[in-house]
Amino acid sequence: MLWVALILPPRPPAPSADPAAPPDHPWGICPEAQAGLAVWCLQFTPRVALISVFAETYYATRAADAPWEDFPKPMLVDREFRCVGGLPELFPFDQPRTLTLRHGLWRDGVPQEIRVQVSNPAVGGDYALPALRWDAAEHRYRAAGAKASADFPCPTS
Repeated sequence: MLWVALILPPRPPAPSADPAAPPDHPWGICPEAQAGLAVWCLQFTPRVALISVFAETYYATRAADAPWEDFPKPMLVDREFRCVGGLPELFPFDQPRTLTLRHGLWRDGVPQEIRVQVSNPAVGGDYALPALRWDAAEHRYRAAGAKASADFPCPTS
């Protein structure tokens, strides 16, 4: 099963009496909200999405001894579905590990940084992957500390 997650900025905790959000804030009060009931809606189309194979759902329909497939790694894509980065492990589960994404430093609807925390019940324990940082000049995410010549996680053909 293919799974698509939109990379969204954090939603404000609750609509206030003054629903006006700063102009660069992507959340606002939905125009369809009922009188007296404020509901948050995105005011723009997200510019980055995560595409991943949901392996756990795939294996739910397979025999218990089914061999592990060589699934493609998750990709980050822009609005035109051009690959702009990727994750080195399956999301949200790469058994026995579970990945949690945290994104922030928003600029023009694009998170400038994506952090990946891995919960790992194995002896090695939990760990963090290198933060992915947006390179506006190259229109892609680059792992923190990676050299410019580092392998790009997107398909080239």
